[in-house]
Amino acid sequence: MQCSAPTPHLACSAQLQDCGACTHALQRLAFASACRCTGRNFSGWNLEGVNFSGADLSNADLSRANLTGANLKGATLSNTKLDGATLTRANLSQCDLQGVHAM
Repeated sequence: MQCSAPTPHLACSAQLQDCGACTHALQRLAFASACRCTGRNFSGWNLEGVNFSGADLSNADLSRANLTGANLKGATLSNTKLDGATLTRANLSQCDLQGVHAM
């Protein structure tokens, strides 16, 4: 679960779960394009408008997350939990949705 975001304010060598800068930036709707957030628990987070284009969110937990207006174009969402997530106006074009769990 290393954060590999290309933007300096998200880059860190710590585990994402322990990286206050990354967590804080994402909570403030930071640009997270191409971030590798595999297995990350975003359950219940407000991620409205976040740019996750090209991000690897495989095996992540986005259940009950607010993804209103989020850009997930080309993101990898394989085996991701989306149960109860709000996806109003979210861009899911060209996503890898294999094994997504959404009820």
